[in-house]
Amino acid sequence: MSVFDKLKAYSRKPAAVILATVMATSTIPTTPIPQAVTAAYAAESTTTQPAKGAETSNKGEVYGRFDKVNTVSLGFDAHPAKGTDGTASCSISKKDLTEWLVGKLKTEVLHDKTGSYDAILNDAKAKAEAAHPGASITDIMITDISDAVAGNPTSDNAGVAVEMKDGNLTITSKTACSAKVNVPVASVKYKFTYFYTDQPSEGSKEDSGTGESTGAEDAGSTTKEENKKAQQKVPTPVPNQEGEYAPVDAKSYILDVNSSDIWANVVDNLSDKAIEGLVYKGEDKSVSFATGAVASGLVPEPLKDYQDSDKCFTAKVDADTYTVTVSPVKASKHTDPVSFDVNWLYPDNTIAKTTKVTVQPVARATVKLKLNDSYDARIQEKQQEFVKNSANKAVKDEIKKQYGDDVKVDYFSGVTFDGLTVAGGSIPTTFYEAEGVKDDAYSNYQIEVPETVTISTVVKEEAWATTGIIAYADNGGNNKEMTSKQYKEIPTYWLNGTGKDEKIAPVTFGWKDHMLTTADDPTAITSEELSKNKNEKVDPGNTAIDGDHGGIHLYSIDADGVITQTSDLAYRRDTVAPVLKTSALISNFNARNEKTHDNLTNDSKFVTKKLGLTVDVFDPNGDNGSGLSGTPEISYVYGKNAKSSGSENSGSGNPVGKPNGNLFTYDLSSNASDQKVYAKNIKVKTSDVAGNKMEKAVTQADSDAKIADIELIQNASAPTITSGFDNNNVQREANGRGYYNANRTFTISVTDPFGDYVQKYDRDQVITTITDGNDTFNVTAGDLRDAGNDTWTFSYTFGAKGDADCKVSAVSYANLAGTPAASTFSGDTFTIDKTAPKLNVSWNTEAAQNGKYYNSARTATITVEEHNFDPNLFKIEAPVSAGNGDEATPAQIGGWSSNGDTHTATVTFPGQGVYTLSVSGEDLATNKSESYTSPEFVIDTIKPKIDIQNVVNRTAYAGEVAPTAAVHDTNLADGTSIEVSKISYPLSKDDPNPYAGAAINTSATDKSVSYLNPAKTKGNDGVYTLTVQAIDLAGNTESEAVTWSVNRFGSTYVISDNTGKMLDQYLKSSKTTDVKVTEINPSGLDDNKTSVELTRDTKNTTLKSGDNYTTDANTASGWSEYNYTVSKSNYDKDGAYRVLFHSEDAAGNSSENTMEGKNAKKSGAAAEINFAVDDTAPIASFVDLASNGKYEESSHKAKVSFEDNLKLSKAQIKVNGKTVATFTADQLEKSPIREFTLDGSSSKQDVTVVAWDAAGNKSKELKATGVLVTNDSFVLWMNNLPLMVGTIVAIVVVAGGIYMVVAKKRKENEEK
Repeated sequence: MSVFDKLKAYSRKPAAVILATVMATSTIPTTPIPQAVTAAYAAESTTTQPAKGAETSNKGEVYGRFDKVNTVSLGFDAHPAKGTDGTASCSISKKDLTEWLVGKLKTEVLHDKTGSYDAILNDAKAKAEAAHPGASITDIMITDISDAVAGNPTSDNAGVAVEMKDGNLTITSKTACSAKVNVPVASVKYKFTYFYTDQPSEGSKEDSGTGESTGAEDAGSTTKEENKKAQQKVPTPVPNQEGEYAPVDAKSYILDVNSSDIWANVVDNLSDKAIEGLVYKGEDKSVSFATGAVASGLVPEPLKDYQDSDKCFTAKVDADTYTVTVSPVKASKHTDPVSFDVNWLYPDNTIAKTTKVTVQPVARATVKLKLNDSYDARIQEKQQEFVKNSANKAVKDEIKKQYGDDVKVDYFSGVTFDGLTVAGGSIPTTFYEAEGVKDDAYSNYQIEVPETVTISTVVKEEAWATTGIIAYADNGGNNKEMTSKQYKEIPTYWLNGTGKDEKIAPVTFGWKDHMLTTADDPTAITSEELSKNKNEKVDPGNTAIDGDHGGIHLYSIDADGVITQTSDLAYRRDTVAPVLKTSALISNFNARNEKTHDNLTNDSKFVTKKLGLTVDVFDPNGDNGSGLSGTPEISYVYGKNAKSSGSENSGSGNPVGKPNGNLFTYDLSSNASDQKVYAKNIKVKTSDVAGNKMEKAVTQADSDAKIADIELIQNASAPTITSGFDNNNVQREANGRGYYNANRTFTISVTDPFGDYVQKYDRDQVITTITDGNDTFNVTAGDLRDAGNDTWTFSYTFGAKGDADCKVSAVSYANLAGTPAASTFSGDTFTIDKTAPKLNVSWNTEAAQNGKYYNSARTATITVEEHNFDPNLFKIEAPVSAGNGDEATPAQIGGWSSNGDTHTATVTFPGQGVYTLSVSGEDLATNKSESYTSPEFVIDTIKPKIDIQNVVNRTAYAGEVAPTAAVHDTNLADGTSIEVSKISYPLSKDDPNPYAGAAINTSATDKSVSYLNPAKTKGNDGVYTLTVQAIDLAGNTESEAVTWSVNRFGSTYVISDNTGKMLDQYLKSSKTTDVKVTEINPSGLDDNKTSVELTRDTKNTTLKSGDNYTTDANTASGWSEYNYTVSKSNYDKDGAYRVLFHSEDAAGNSSENTMEGKNAKKSGAAAEINFAVDDTAPIASFVDLASNGKYEESSHKAKVSFEDNLKLSKAQIKVNGKTVATFTADQLEKSPIREFTLDGSSSKQDVTVVAWDAAGNKSKELKATGVLVTNDSFVLWMNNLPLMVGTIVAIVVVAGGIYMVVAKKRKENEEK
């Protein structure tokens, strides 16, 4: 556990602080807090309850069980997991131990009445006698053992340890053995009942038994006999007395303890396994090891993505179910099985046993080729290709369907048939595999193919109507092709020609992208022939004959070689056109008079009121041809008046009655009442059923009986004549005439399409007579002037010369054919007189809003300029309707005032209302003034109404907030707006506005919005403003705005860059900076619920604002931003530090930077601030090495101890200036005492050691100088000065002695 993990464990948690203190100050490896707590609770539970499932299997867990009878079972772990020692323990509580002892004692004392019974009985008797001195104890009964206190237990086996503490017994063991634990009884509490009788008192020796005084005799109430009887009562019982007895002799009971290794015999049932039956894409195969003792807790070592060398299968181990599962990946190419090992591990990760799993080869998946039940007839080459392609597709589809594989490569390279004919049947078939596909793309499949393929025995018959076969006959006509539908459904459709008698070409048949043939057996046709003859037309024979022919048979072969036959082919053909023989008119000549008739005839013009003719048309082939297709058509062009060219319009003749043989009669009059036709433009059109056409003019008939080339005029309509005055407004009727106040123009208008011809041939006819004052004259047809569009006019203006008496006679007119016009004018007599009043209306304001709306009152002033003025002849109207709501205030109309010929009145419109003003009148001579009508206008002075609901201004919401807004005004304008704007999270401007896009309900008078509650997502937190801007058509405005915040997720925190560099770092105090953090919140914080806390090691301190840290609040972004600066002076001492920011916002959200998701720059992360300050250098010391030390070894294993107050970073050891060992932080954390080898040398060596901590502090250099390591005796002797000097002295002494002896001997010899 790092120092920062410890900070998280104990920060602001008093219990955790105590535990962390123990951990920080202890040099013994500690168990992580969660494990320690769990272990503590588990230990307590073993007192009376076995571990879950312990009755059937210990599942690799150490256990201790007391059966509350005589036996304690212990299961220790010989292979404990890291951090545990595997010792089994059973804790027997004081309560359970007491109950066990009480049970044993009850059996002895109450039932067996052995052992302690006599001693307890004697103790009870002594207590009874003490309670009643002098009484006679007649009987004693032990009724219950209520309590017992155990002494210090002992074990007869050193492998089982016992400990008694506070009355609780703990038995532990880590050895496989049996023991007997002797539990002595320190004291026993019991309950008893005794019976006694008192000794007789003086004067009454025979009194006994009750233990109570009888008192004085009551004279006259008790007889002597009764007293005697009372003295003979039975012994008095005293039940439920309590006593406590401490045994003098060592009284004890035995617990039998059995201790065993929980892993004993667990591997006996583990054996090798085999897996077979794997098929590509088949089911996984599994083998289970979960039998016998395996379920006791051994864990299989994970197979790390195991796959065999050929990658044909994968294997995995499920540690929960003790199952090995093998999954097929692809089919095996080998036939030998593959094996792999599964190791079974103890908790200490040592291997308990290795088992082998053998896997048989993965088989190919079977794919059975499924072809069609039967194939249509084809030419052999195409049939073989088609079946090959069909087989390839079928194989791929079957693989896709069964196994989901999308194989792209074809399996078959070809197919051949043996004996294919048009007769079809079951044809022997050979399928050829594509080279290499079986071991490549299809290596996972076994393909099974059929021996034969069935070909249809009948060539499919296709009706002509279902094919694309067309009959062709190119004889120059427009019908060159004939389809089945044309032949069978359109009997009038024939192949045709040019209509001329020419040589007839044969009829052929063709079908796009098909080959047609008359061959007996088309299966023998090759692909080359098919490609060459595709789209060629075929002559089935005997088709160069006109008429109706059928029953033609052909074979068809399409581009894929499919053969069909068609037997109902046919054709019809005719090539000769009909003939026009004669033509004649059937109309009467009409004219207004003889003179006009003669003039027209001399000019080759024929006039009639009804135009008609006859023609003789026939089919020259008679019964051998297709016959006329119907009644011949008469078409022609004509004009509608004399000015026309005679060709502007198209007409047709309507047949009259039934034909008389080949003679047809036509009426041409119905096309137009008036027609100008040139005979050469009348055409006779016809065709026979085959479509051979004939078209000729009636002047081109084959015989001499035909119409000459003249101009035909049909003048059937009567002319129209209108006459009258432009002014018929009579003001007064008097003296037999009318009086008019304006000029009167009299106009005659004649409409006659042949008016030009009347002008030319009948111009002298009189139309009317006119008198103007003293002038009188006739108006004739020659006076009419061409006005265009067949209209002829004459005009005369009365009054142009001044006032006068005037007269006009009746009017008449007749056209070229003598038809008169109907006239309704019978004449008129009248007088002219002229004047008119002048009217004007003005307004005090013209500046309207939106065309007709005003937000203040209006006044209109009416002025009339007239000499003969009568106010009763002028009408003023000012209607009103509701203008805003139900209000409708009437207009105020004032009276007339006059000043000479000027006359004035005013009208006031106060509002509210919708108004119009109209004024009209005339003078005494009935000359009318111009009328005045104002456009409709509205006066509206009321502002729109705004209503905002379900949201309160300047309020923070942590829950639901779904505001509504509504605007109402009778004259609401389009410029009215309702919108919600959002100020997003400052670091994420792209968060969407959840209120945006809400539907606005709009009508002519209202706008409203109902916003939905935003989804609870972090991006929806923000500051929102609902703004309503209302305006009506009259320009009245109103506005309202509400601002609120949505705050469901509280604050987020932004750690400054410099502070970010300190996180999780070990720093010298000089390298630290102020901690700077920005807290961002949409609603703002509650200052009274905001705090900053600093934890140093195990001490937690709440900092003071202003003294220890500063806060700078800023709302410029729309959100509330709080910039915290925690001074570095708060953490200038050595220690592990953690800074915690806590706040509560206006929405009630509590936030801390340590919460997940609070880091503004790291999605989902906390914004924790942890670091350590360390200005203390580490310390290094030698454990077994000293300066000038001598070590008689070939090399010396030396140890160095390293210490630091927080964390070591590295250490370095040099010998004679050369680095011989370097230790990393992980190595130093694992063990602070490190060993290095000092090699032997014939000379002394110097050793230096330096260490650095995580903050970069460097230790003082540790030195050991003059160190000698060698097993060379001479070198050791040379380096041991006392020994060397002593040796030299001894040699000198010995040498001197020898010299003295020799000299003495020599002297003696000389003396002799």
